[in-house]
Amino acid sequence: MAGEDLSILDRDEALLASVLVKNKLVPEGAVDEFARHKRTVLESGKPYLGEVLIELKYLTQADIDQYMKEYEADHNEFLDMLGKEGYLSPEQMKEIKAKRDETGHDLISLVSELNIMTKESYARIFNKRSNSLRLGEWLLTNRKLTQEQLDAALKVRNITRLDEYLVHRQYCTQQTLNRVKEKIAAISA
Repeated sequence: MAGEDLSILDRDEALLASVLVKNKLVPEGAVDEFARHKRTVLESGKPYLGEVLIELKYLTQADIDQYMKEYEADHNEFLDMLGKEGYLSPEQMKEIKAKRDETGHDLISLVSELNIMTKESYARIFNKRSNSLRLGEWLLTNRKLTQEQLDAALKVRNITRLDEYLVHRQYCTQQTLNRVKEKIAAISA
């Protein structure tokens, strides 16, 4: 608990962390690890579902690459449709394609980076006009994942609290956390 700036933790998390570390109920560095995780989530947003699925060893990078190849093809078709329907000018189309070839960035990011439209606007139009499956749907349809695995990964993706993180990473049990929280509550009362 010495290396990382723990100011990212709220008051209850900081108190829980100090008790757990002081009593050696979690490994050294577990709280620092969570603080880095929380900082990343607050700065960049939730981790990508694909990253979580690979971390959990439910999928390989090759599975994600296969999906991304199909997904990118759907976005290329959609980009062409946006041009044909007048949402994008020929100059914007050229600029997007040139920038994609240069940087390798996905089309959603490029449309936003080039100030053509927000990621949200692009995604809203894409989702209304495209039959493209989202990653979880694609994985279930192609039987690369069970619904239970997808649900578990989505739960992990949404971890934002110290106690959830410690249980997920198996640094301590929910039972241990409950006992510590009860003792903290009794002392604080």
